[in-house]
Amino acid sequence: MPKAASSGLIGLFVSVLLAASWFDASWILPWNVNESEQHPPESVETKELRVHPTLPEHHQFVLANEEYNGTNIERRKPLCTREQIIHGKWVEEQLPKPPYITPTVHLRCYPHELYYKEGPWDTYRWSPHDKQCTLTRWDQETFCSLMRGATVAIVGDSLSWEHYSSLIQLNGLKTHQGYQHQSRELQMNIAQSVCKGRTRVVYRRDDKLQNVTDAIASTFPTVLVLNRGAHYVNDTVLLDDIRHNLQEVQKWLHDCDQKYHMKCHFFWRTSVPGHPECGTFSKPVNDLALMEERVANLAFYNNRSINFHWYDYQHQNELVLKEMEKAGIEYNIIDAYYLNMLRPDEHRAHQDDCLHNCYPGKMDVYNQLMLHFLRMNRSKSDVKKAEKVAKANDWPIDETTVYDPEATEAARKIRNFKEHGK
Repeated sequence: MPKAASSGLIGLFVSVLLAASWFDASWILPWNVNESEQHPPESVETKELRVHPTLPEHHQFVLANEEYNGTNIERRKPLCTREQIIHGKWVEEQLPKPPYITPTVHLRCYPHELYYKEGPWDTYRWSPHDKQCTLTRWDQETFCSLMRGATVAIVGDSLSWEHYSSLIQLNGLKTHQGYQHQSRELQMNIAQSVCKGRTRVVYRRDDKLQNVTDAIASTFPTVLVLNRGAHYVNDTVLLDDIRHNLQEVQKWLHDCDQKYHMKCHFFWRTSVPGHPECGTFSKPVNDLALMEERVANLAFYNNRSINFHWYDYQHQNELVLKEMEKAGIEYNIIDAYYLNMLRPDEHRAHQDDCLHNCYPGKMDVYNQLMLHFLRMNRSKSDVKKAEKVAKANDWPIDETTVYDPEATEAARKIRNFKEHGK
């Protein structure tokens, strides 16, 4: 073969190898395709510089569906920070169909079955004002890639149940309110397997976070989401409780690092007050000052809602965040307050309930934000380690709790007798 032709073929071969090394498609391969072991070990930092050369400060995964219309400009924008996220607005969006249809009719935003069968689906999405960054859209495949072999535990009250229920339904499965009651009455974790049995999602009903250590021990999580919920106590009691909770979180993070040698993620979700006279609203109100003024105005409350202290929520949100800073732990904030303070609509106004929300709806943004920060902070090696730890410890990632209505009802009667004598 002529020397020139041989050199040309060698050059072409080298070019093909370089091109192949530039594109890493391992995160969009089917579940049953194993990653090649032929390449030498590569650090997370080196890989991210290679895959996203313009964004070395972010640990971003390639989205399975190449969202944002697949444009290189959008994909190469940095992920929005918390500060960038909270400054934004709700904008109208039309989807071809609802993200899910909750099975319980009275929990739906719209009671008519026909509305859910005929597209398109009119809804709202959160849009940061800063267009120089990207806010991750919810994507089930990306969530499953990040959470392989992991457990997500959501601990809190009935509003945390909405967070949990949303996550289950966004993953294409169903759940029902009975599980929430079972968790409350039997003081137990509720687990459901998602992502084809490769991820476990756990809920613990714990209104004032008095059983966090037990919730962690029962199903050791990779991701822990806490929220105090809508159960007001004075500032002194709140801070004493939160300091104890942060000690529990510190121990869990220590165990993640020292005992299991894996990366764990702690999320605190801020609390959103109810909106007095919510039935008068049919769409978002993109004016934080106006909505805060309305919640603070006692004239809008009735004899029942005045006792809920909705007007104190943000003050106590700020107290909790200051304690978290003092604790010196690593955490992410799901800013429910700043986003959903602007959503006086889509409450269960048909049930005279201006605190809880209907499905699918504004609670879905909590899982969008959780996924966003997981993309930012979770590496491929973190995922592999979580899988190995779960397997080594025989954690039943594929478990799903069996509903037990008889035991739940018996426990409820006992609790009512202790609390009310009947």
